[in-house]
Order: sequence, then structure tokens, then C-alpha cells
Amino acid sequence: MLYVAAVVGSLGCSALLGLFGRRLTMFSGGVLLLVGAAMSGFSQKFGLFIFFAFFVMVMSLFINKLLPETK
Repeated sequence: MLYVAAVVGSLGCSALLGLFGRRLTMFSGGVLLLVGAAMSGFSQKFGLFIFFAFFVMVMSLFINKLLPETK
């Protein structure tokens, strides 16, 4: 499941980064990460928990891709 999340996060990141820029993309990714984590924590059905856990993985990899590489 992590590999699928990495592919989805990478594809979405490059498209949105070129469209909106780094600052807005990182801010919206952080907000969506917090919303997904809250929804995952408060979900009452197992299917919703898995969906929001996948969503949190995608958003965390999405934000990680935005950060510049350090040496």
C-alpha cells in the first residue's frame, strides 16, 4: 500500500507544483494531511480508516517530495 501511495503522491505533486508553486502546494498538502489524520482518528468503520490512512500516506509523501534535497 505504501508503494501505491508513493506513486500517487509523486504524480500529483509534480502536476500541482508546476501549476500553483511550492508555497501554496505545501500549505494545502499540510492542511489536507491534518484533515485526513483527524478523519482517520475519528472514523468508526474499518473501511474508512483504511481509506484515510492511505490518504495520510499519500499526503505525507506528497509533502516530502516538495522539500528540497540537502547534502
